[in-house]
Amino acid sequence: MYLTYQEYAGMDGGVDAAAFARLDAKAEKLVDRATHGRLKGEEPVRDAVKNCVFELIGELCREEAAREMDGGRELASMSNDGLSLSFASQSAAGGASPRQMQILRQWLGDELSRGGVNLLYAGTDG
Repeated sequence: MYLTYQEYAGMDGGVDAAAFARLDAKAEKLVDRATHGRLKGEEPVRDAVKNCVFELIGELCREEAAREMDGGRELASMSNDGLSLSFASQSAAGGASPRQMQILRQWLGDELSRGGVNLLYAGTDG
């Protein structure tokens, strides 16, 4: 766990403990997938990781609310005259949304592993 509920609440997080547990688990998987597991077991947890998870939880919450309003589908675009709606297709691999990737890059893009490798680097650590 990268962020406890007490830390989340102290950062003015807006979801209750039950929702936090579920959303935190999703956010942790996103971080682990993006960093290729380079942060697993790292103690203490970096502030950048805590801030990233905090923002991911907020984004996951917003995305879930939007999907509920759109019948489970994410609205990708809409035009007015003639009413044209386009819905986003979900990644087959269960990848992060563009906004989630933006959050991951914002907080973790400049962070290095203990071995000096960029956390988001997708090649071999050599």
